[in-house]
Amino acid sequence: MITDQRMTAGSALPSLGLLLDNANSLVRTIAAPSLVQLVLRAALAVPFWRSGILKWDGFLRLNDTAVTLFSDEFMLHLPGGPYHFPAPAVMASCRDVARSCFQSCWCWVSAHGSLRSDYCS
Repeated sequence: MITDQRMTAGSALPSLGLLLDNANSLVRTIAAPSLVQLVLRAALAVPFWRSGILKWDGFLRLNDTAVTLFSDEFMLHLPGGPYHFPAPAVMASCRDVARSCFQSCWCWVSAHGSLRSDYCS
């Protein structure tokens, strides 16, 4: 048998508008712009960090794959035909050291907005 139940005005369940307001404030708290930006920056940085780290075997020691890329795969496309890089080990080292420095500078700029430090003025 189906009974007809009606909610009274003084019932324990909150109204739909109050539930939506509470959910909206919860989302605003969790998804603060600074937190979202931090998470997105970290998520975008991970693949680049891993690809850079995989090229190193130790401190300032490149693995064989990075040197092989410069000796076999990468070429200088200049007039007269593609040429192999001169001193592929040196070129690979310079590229990866520069890449690490540029990534550090980019992280600084992303975090602080500029390369100028407030403490240096």
